[in-house]
Amino acid sequence: MELRSLETRVLSQPELAYFGSWACAALRALIGISKDTSDIDKLAKKLNPNISQDEARNALGILKQLGLVIPDGNGGWNITDQILSTGGEVKSHAVRNFHRRTIELAQEALDRHNPDDRDISSVVFTADESDLPEIKHRIEDFRRALLQFTHRSEKADRVYALNIALFPLSDKIEDPYISPNSPAGSNTKGGKGICYSDCEGRKR
Repeated sequence: MELRSLETRVLSQPELAYFGSWACAALRALIGISKDTSDIDKLAKKLNPNISQDEARNALGILKQLGLVIPDGNGGWNITDQILSTGGEVKSHAVRNFHRRTIELAQEALDRHNPDDRDISSVVFTADESDLPEIKHRIEDFRRALLQFTHRSEKADRVYALNIALFPLSDKIEDPYISPNSPAGSNTKGGKGICYSDCEGRKR
C-alpha cells in the first residue's frame, strides 16, 4: 500500500500546539499500540525517558482537545488518526521546539540506550548547492518509505523517534574546484574533489 493512499491528517496552525511537547506524540503513539490505556500515569512510566503525571495529563488534555484520541468504551482511549503531518515546511515556534527537544533526546540516547536498540550515524559531505531540493526530496522519499514499511507491522510493540538533520557546515564557495571526469574517490592518495566522512555509530 502506498503511503500517499493512507489517510493523513494535516494539522492546522492552531493545532500545531500538539508539537509543543514531545510527550504528546509519544503518548499518542503508545496509546495506539497498548491494549489497556485506562491508566495514563502507568503509560507515562513506559515512556523512555519517563514523563511526570502532570506532563502525561497535560499531553492527554491536548490530545483530547484536538480530537486525536477518543474514549474506547473501557475507560481508556483510542487514537483517531494514524498519520499526522504539518503539511510541509511550516514556520511554527512549537514545531521548532519539538525538533530541538527530539534532537536533544537523540543526544541523550547515546548514553541512555544500548547500541543494539538504536542507530545513530553521521555523514559529512560536499555537494552542489543547486542539488539541495533533490536531496530534500530524497530524504522525504526515505521517510515515506520507512513509514510505509512500519505501517505493515501487525505487532508494533515500541515507540521510536527518527531525527534527520541536514544543514550546511560552511559558506558557499563562489569559485569551487571542479572535479575531473573521473569516478569520485578514484584518487585514493589525496588531492581535491568530492569528499565524504561517514561515521556509523550503530555499535558505539
